[in-house]
Amino acid sequence: MPYIHKIFEKATIRSIADYLLFGLGPDKDTRDYEERLDELYNKFEEAVKKYDSNPTSELLDLSNELTSETASVYTEIGLQLGMLLCLDMANNCRWTEEFPDRIAGKEKEARKHLENRVLMGNVSTYALEFGDPARVKMLTRSCIKNGSDIISPACGLGMKSPIENIQAILECLNEEDGQNGRD
Repeated sequence: MPYIHKIFEKATIRSIADYLLFGLGPDKDTRDYEERLDELYNKFEEAVKKYDSNPTSELLDLSNELTSETASVYTEIGLQLGMLLCLDMANNCRWTEEFPDRIAGKEKEARKHLENRVLMGNVSTYALEFGDPARVKMLTRSCIKNGSDIISPACGLGMKSPIENIQAILECLNEEDGQNGRD
């Protein structure tokens, strides 16, 4: 699939911004933003010199201040929009009792074909880091119900995972053992 490489060649922050702002395709200019800004700043400085030869011109100082503040404001707007997009994506995740079954259904199938094997089930790494203990317990129960012998995080453990969520796995396992008479 050689066309994939062409897509990634065009997928730069600048080309995405140009498309979103102006509906333009990718720009052939591959210089980084510092080089592009330096070129424009030098042109502007030369134009100012025609009207004010003072190297510490008030016009240059105000222009720099205006440019800096504009960049700061647009950065803040971009960060706010990014956060809103993240919230929207999180709100679109539907965590219901059925959701873990759709993911964990493979454990049930594996159990059918690997009756005498030890299966390791996965509690969502994302849920361990960003979920709450109730959600972690729900996912742990789902792993047990689907035939997992070893309960573990899906892809490792995020460094910011709250200890309460890790403890929720253990609490759930202890609860399940208690219900099954294995205290």
